[in-house]
Formats: sequence, structure tokens, C-alpha cells
Amino acid sequence: MLGRTNNAPESVVAIVHDICQQVVEDDGLQFVGESVSGAAITEEADYTVTLRSLNVRWD
Repeated sequence: MLGRTNNAPESVVAIVHDICQQVVEDDGLQFVGESVSGAAITEEADYTVTLRSLNVRWD
């Protein structure tokens, strides 16, 4: 994603959410897109987003 998307927290959260919704071969892991949250670390940094939370289920 580096250099190819807006690094605003809401943009990164939306991208990760969409990735979590992709249909893949069942391997027992389920990434819960609705649980994704992000926040800016600092406003002055080149990379201002951190992924704060992403829940994963393991069956």
C-alpha cells in the first residue's frame, strides 16, 4: 500500500476491512473486518497510521 493509497486512518481501516472480507480457502482463521480500528501515531511522521486492533477467530 506504500505510496499507492491515502494514509489517513479511516482509509487504511477501510482497506484492511475490505481485505478481511475476501473469500479464501478455509484454513481455520477468520479475520473479523468489523473489528478493525486505526489511529494516527503522530501528525508529523511520514507514516501516520497504525493498525490498533484486528480480531481473529481460530476454529
